[in-house]
Amino acid sequence: MKTLPNPGILLELLENAGIRPKGSKKAYILTCPRCTKRDKLYIRKSDARFICFYCREKTNFQGAGEYALTEITGKSIQELRKLLYGYEGTEGFVSLDVSFKDFFDESDEVVVGSQPLPTVEFSPDFKELDSQWSIPGVEYLAKRGVSFELAVKYGIKYWPARSRIVFPVSSRGRLLGWQSRTIKPAEWIDSDGDLVSIPKSLTYDGLAKDRALMFADNISGEHAIVTEGPFDAIKADLCGGAVCTMGKAVSFHQINLLVNSGISKMYFGLDPDASQEVGSLIDKVTDLYSGMELFDMRPRDNRDLGDMTLPEVYDLFRSAPKVTRGNIFIYLKGWND
Repeated sequence: MKTLPNPGILLELLENAGIRPKGSKKAYILTCPRCTKRDKLYIRKSDARFICFYCREKTNFQGAGEYALTEITGKSIQELRKLLYGYEGTEGFVSLDVSFKDFFDESDEVVVGSQPLPTVEFSPDFKELDSQWSIPGVEYLAKRGVSFELAVKYGIKYWPARSRIVFPVSSRGRLLGWQSRTIKPAEWIDSDGDLVSIPKSLTYDGLAKDRALMFADNISGEHAIVTEGPFDAIKADLCGGAVCTMGKAVSFHQINLLVNSGISKMYFGLDPDASQEVGSLIDKVTDLYSGMELFDMRPRDNRDLGDMTLPEVYDLFRSAPKVTRGNIFIYLKGWND
């Protein structure tokens, strides 16, 4: 984390611009020059990183301090960089996501910013796996290489009325929603000879899945493993730290959740054909936190993690190559580089 060589320069710049900012323990608080809303712009005292809690949701106005200060003081980006950091180059980022915790201490009252996702309850139609109604679900899980004990560990339920496995989406012990998956074929020919299809996966209507990570509470150490589907994450159980993005696309908010979870290493356990997505993730994560170590954990034999055994996934984790911005990823059927 970059700190200001002269901590007093930030307050001096604001006062010279005729601003007497309020302050929390970590940040100066003032009116945003863009939306003109009072007490929405926070500039962190230690390194000048800023966020407007109103503009963030609309234009992603946040990041390196010089981009806010140029609009407040009228000084150029180069002049501000010289004053703040002691250099005039183009180093730094136009915008990078930041966590609310960067600007507040536990004693501060946080009343701005995005509201957390609401806590929900499971449908009464969902059954525990030790229920007699759940036998088909337990048998399906066993065929997928997930034991009863492992399924219970991950809080999986069964939905007898729909013949679906239910995977919880929780954070810090709070249930935010779920995603279900049919245990029967998603397509079949009916008695009239017509093709009938149903969604393979269904996500709880109230869950904004781009703002959550399935199995987020798995992250407790120095690394996280980013996977697409729930079976991929469960098969990485021996590795620890595996989360599911519930799809190939990884949102900026999900990346921010990962970066701000305290990890220093991120493993990309996406499907083998996700070369473009991995390249994009490397760019986004590097922009957000250049100190993160990144590893490509995709299988080389055209299988998803969910089709592998737990020991196979663990071996893949241990041998995953380190990757950086500038690496080129090409997918060939049966092999990827």
